[in-house]
Amino acid sequence: MDQQQNVNPGYQDDEITLKELIEKILEFWRELWAKKWWIIALTIPVIAYFGYKAKKADVTYTAQLTYLLNDGSGGGGALGGILGSFGLGNGGDVNLDRIVELSKSRNIIQKVLFTKVELDTFPGKTDFIANYLIELHELDKEWTNNKKDWTGFRFTSDSIGSFDKNQMAALKMLYGKVVGGKNVKNPIFGNGFNEDTGILTISATTVDEELSILFSNLVYNELKQYYTESSIKGNQNTFEFVEAKTDSVFTLLRNKEFQLSRFNDSHRNLTDPNLLTQKDFLKRKY
Repeated sequence: MDQQQNVNPGYQDDEITLKELIEKILEFWRELWAKKWWIIALTIPVIAYFGYKAKKADVTYTAQLTYLLNDGSGGGGALGGILGSFGLGNGGDVNLDRIVELSKSRNIIQKVLFTKVELDTFPGKTDFIANYLIELHELDKEWTNNKKDWTGFRFTSDSIGSFDKNQMAALKMLYGKVVGGKNVKNPIFGNGFNEDTGILTISATTVDEELSILFSNLVYNELKQYYTESSIKGNQNTFEFVEAKTDSVFTLLRNKEFQLSRFNDSHRNLTDPNLLTQKDFLKRKY
């Protein structure tokens, strides 16, 4: 008996030929071309929307300033020599997080906001930086709601202590716009540091290039001024303390000197042991 055995291949050739690939591409292209008007109808609104959004978006300018607290050369940077006086440095290590937080504190930012400057955009006009920000960024319109119309609001004084309820509310909203907050997407002021290099960064982003540069420089200057005043104040307190102690010791020595002199004048040629002991005691105290 003859035995026949059929062997079927366990796989099929899945390779596609060049001809088949070209045919599939052409088929796909014909499908797209058949629906070209639907594609155009969907694409035009999307392009129009993003074009309108780009046109309406304000052009902003970011001014970045970097500074070094301690350059490792012993002399330090502009602020490096005075950090130890107020607890921000310890054995050469600087708490950069505290520096960053301080740079955006109300104490620093409010001084910057109420600095009067003149911008090339407004020739002949000198005003608070706060008012320029409100005007250029149209913040008064942004703040307006059903409860209050802020349109046209401007600060007329830098005496924060005498601000009324509306002025304080405006200052709070402006401060939030500057440093950022829960509902603020693009704050005006930014800061940070590089942990590896120890270089700190201050940045300001506004719709006016000159204003951005001024804002960054003013924050740095206020921060530097704060450190300088803190250092001087600490040294002044130390000087006054040492001076008071020196005066006290000097006065005590003078009193003992006069006391010893009077004793010598009153007891010449001493032979009494008790008086001699008293004299030795006065000398030791002197």
